[in-house]
Amino acid sequence: MKILLVFLLSFIFCFGEVKTITSQDGSILVETHYVNGKKDGIEKIYYSNHVLQAEIQYSKGLKSGNVKSYYKTGELESEAIFVDDQVKGDMVYYYKSGEKKMIVPYKNNQSNGVLKKYYKDGTLYYEEPNVNNSIQGTSRKYYNDGSLFQEITVENEKVVSAFVYSRDGKKSLMTARDIENRHNDGLIPKEE
Repeated sequence: MKILLVFLLSFIFCFGEVKTITSQDGSILVETHYVNGKKDGIEKIYYSNHVLQAEIQYSKGLKSGNVKSYYKTGELESEAIFVDDQVKGDMVYYYKSGEKKMIVPYKNNQSNGVLKKYYKDGTLYYEEPNVNNSIQGTSRKYYNDGSLFQEITVENEKVVSAFVYSRDGKKSLMTARDIENRHNDGLIPKEE
């Protein structure tokens, strides 16, 4: 009997087991695969309404592979690929209807490249150059017809120029108040 118990424990430890966390009503909230005591395989996290909230691929205890999150209603909200616990490439966010909402490029596990946000119809709404998680360069915001609405240039974390454009293309210098409020104007278009 003792040999059988040791064999079973060795089998589980070496070849894996699934651990779950459940709610008071017994429904699964988290389901995680382990091999050799480390997360290995897909971890699934559920909302209290039993809908999948996230799927995280692990290898030897590190996020490695696809990582996806979902809205409470089940639609894909975001996805990225991880290698050794670091985002590789683009993190992509979606509207509930499935259209791309935002793309954030990553390099060295930081936002590096041009972050892009979109209107639901796919028209570019906003683009922002990032270097190591900081805005660096000229950010542009667009009207829903694709014409330029705003340009703000940042160097060394300071705004060096800022312009706003009318619908007919007329360029005006932004005021200090306009610049201060640029982050409070709903950079991501609202769900409808």
